[in-house]
Amino acid sequence: MQLSMMGHRDSCLTVDLGAIIANWRYIDSLSTAATNTAAMVKADGYGLGAKNVAEALANSGCKEFFVANLSEAIALRQHLDDLGQTQPRIMTLHGCHANQLDDHLAFRITPVLNDLDQLSRWCAFSQQKSDKLPALLHIDTGMTRLGFDSEQIDWLIENKSALNGVNCRYVMSHLVSAEIANDQTNARQLDAFNELRQWFVGIPASLANSAGSLLSPDYHFQMTRPGIALYGAHPADLPIDTLTRVVTWQARIVQLRHANA
Repeated sequence: MQLSMMGHRDSCLTVDLGAIIANWRYIDSLSTAATNTAAMVKADGYGLGAKNVAEALANSGCKEFFVANLSEAIALRQHLDDLGQTQPRIMTLHGCHANQLDDHLAFRITPVLNDLDQLSRWCAFSQQKSDKLPALLHIDTGMTRLGFDSEQIDWLIENKSALNGVNCRYVMSHLVSAEIANDQTNARQLDAFNELRQWFVGIPASLANSAGSLLSPDYHFQMTRPGIALYGAHPADLPIDTLTRVVTWQARIVQLRHANA
């Protein structure tokens, strides 16, 4: 952008949607056709405009989007529906809270279930609607942020019938330090995740964030969930030079001053 085109602005952030599409396609190319490549558009698309980002990606073939909460999900659903993009799935990472069940259903939002309370709530709601409503099951394998902890997952393994009331589309977890390629935590989490998912036969799996998507196909399973890499940021020390810059920031120099030492 020429400074003369900035008009009344002194600072301008330019977002290249084509670059976001290119980054998504690159990450998608690292997996086989058996792996879906979702897109993280939480926090308003990492501050770059979730609606515009999701619209561009949906038009390019992305079918699964993750946001943080129901408010983000409804806004995105309404936007995509208005465009005629009714097929993409939208998932809420924070799951479903007590006063959000009806809106999850009405706006076709899939919750990520993070604990037994959310699972029980969604199952009871599904039974009330006489339907097995879709959900994702999040297991904590070391991140200690969201997901079923070890005690709750042990209980669920012993009581797998608790899942009978929902359509569990994925079992997922989140990597702690995939951006550090030689961190042994990655291998330990992969082993733990593989061991746990054996108890959930037939349910697709998802583990890889941006760094995990770039780390190795061993982490890809049936869905990868890139976020920051879509927006052109390289995950830490991974030697990746094929991501395209998305953001350009330009600003006027308001004044130059000379100050005495």
